[in-house]
Amino acid sequence: MMKPSKCPNTVKRIIEKEEKRQDAARKKAAREKANNSETYKQHLRDHDRITNDDSEEDEKTAEEKQMGMTQHSFPMVQVAGHDGPSVVYRPGTIKDMKEMMNDHLPDIQQDGEKFATALLLLCQQFSPTMPEIRKLLTLKIGPTHASHFTQQMAGLHHMTKVEWEDPANDGYRHAITTLCTAIKAKFPAKVDMSKITACKQNPEESVNDYYHRLHLVFNANSGIQEPDGYSAGAVGVWETHLSNAFLNGLSSAISTSVRASCIGVMDGARLEEIRRHAIHAEKRLSEDKASDDKKRRDRKEKAQLTMNISTASLRGDGRTKHEHERRVSFRGDNLTVGKVKVSLT
Repeated sequence: MMKPSKCPNTVKRIIEKEEKRQDAARKKAAREKANNSETYKQHLRDHDRITNDDSEEDEKTAEEKQMGMTQHSFPMVQVAGHDGPSVVYRPGTIKDMKEMMNDHLPDIQQDGEKFATALLLLCQQFSPTMPEIRKLLTLKIGPTHASHFTQQMAGLHHMTKVEWEDPANDGYRHAITTLCTAIKAKFPAKVDMSKITACKQNPEESVNDYYHRLHLVFNANSGIQEPDGYSAGAVGVWETHLSNAFLNGLSSAISTSVRASCIGVMDGARLEEIRRHAIHAEKRLSEDKASDDKKRRDRKEKAQLTMNISTASLRGDGRTKHEHERRVSFRGDNLTVGKVKVSLT
């Protein structure tokens, strides 16, 4: 006897259940695949990042080795020791470099002499190693200009004793001196005489103020180094040119007075002597002006008094206002009272 077949509804439910199970299985498989794919991508990203970091580090190390800039720890700071001052080791950092560079080194292209002098003082004060100096100059003047001094900045010279003049520092001191000499030769001071010529004494500016302003402009643009103790020796090039610029820049009245009073002003007179004559001329001209102003005020007061007396006299004898105006009048700096003319200048 045959079993009865399942009803159509039951078969339909079984088919739907199977389809849902298969659909859930497909979604689960898709999620697992997506998770595996994201994990794989993250793995690739991490791998690329690590590889890039390693590459950058390798490039940085290679560049430093190529430029000879590998940092070393050398004596840099002096401290108190049992036998007097001694030095301790410390590596210079980029921050240290930038602070020293900004605070102590001027523009090398403007005046190599000033830059070399500042660099020497910096080395005496901070004792940077030669590798640090290479990095310092590259940061300050750029790799192109720094490449001019590759030979002078070679080696690993460094301070070994606290005192700059100690024989143990001969190698370091000689290397720094050689570098400074090369900088002076490569970057001579720029000359701009137009700025010196344009530096004139202002109307309300004193002689001393003008001299100090001109002194700065002259040293910055003349290309002539100011000698130490210039007033003790013979008249040199720097003093001669500054004296000439000083005379030409003074006000016309003071300059004329100095040329008339200072003997030998055009034949090598000392700068300080010319300056003293200029200060004296300024004082005398100021006193003369004050005296002239006082005389002018006195004359005006006298004229005013005369006018007041005349006005009172005219009113007393009954003259009309029109007659008074005809007899008392001002024309420029002259006062006329009747037939009497008084100058107010």
